[in-house]
Amino acid sequence: MPEEEEKRNFFRQQFPEPLEANAQIVRIREKEVETNILTALILDMSAGGLRFRTHLSFPVTPLVLFNFDIKVLDRIVTVCGSIVRKEEIEKDMFEYGLQFSIDEHKREEITQLLNRLSIRRRRGK
Repeated sequence: MPEEEEKRNFFRQQFPEPLEANAQIVRIREKEVETNILTALILDMSAGGLRFRTHLSFPVTPLVLFNFDIKVLDRIVTVCGSIVRKEEIEKDMFEYGLQFSIDEHKREEITQLLNRLSIRRRRGK
């Protein structure tokens, strides 16, 4: 059996403690929607996406767009994306992979922020 090929193109920052984020579905298919805000735990993040955990079950589809507000280094970062991976890790608890739908300017902003976080963690701050 061939080895599974690594699909990630960006450095992935693991968080020692999950970051709390507010998330909301903002579009289904081409229709903008406004749903309740949910709390999600961000386990890791890169300039291409993030991994999060919640008790809610969502479909794996590019037709549902989520908006996440995440506090990183005293800044609120807002990103949009769709779920590309789902795993039920225990009863009524799900872990997801979210692929960002962002422009290069936002991707660069996230890269710089995650690099600063990585440097700070290596220095023990």
